[in-house]
Amino acid sequence: MAIDDGEKQHKRLVRHYKRLGLNVIRYVGEDITNVPDRLIWGGVGTLMNAEIQPLLERWSPTFLGTLQKEVESS
Repeated sequence: MAIDDGEKQHKRLVRHYKRLGLNVIRYVGEDITNVPDRLIWGGVGTLMNAEIQPLLERWSPTFLGTLQKEVESS
């Protein structure tokens, strides 16, 4: 969920999450029909998702490389 707590910040979050590989599902607004989604996700914003396998394949080397550098410097 890219929380919509301000127009500029919300656009920035959606753009960032898209760059990471997530896709827009729908916008969760403030009207009564969105209450179930708001109870689950905790607020108003753009609901996004991704398939985990491609996401892990794309970003694991980055995370593991960072972790390895931290271990070596300790």
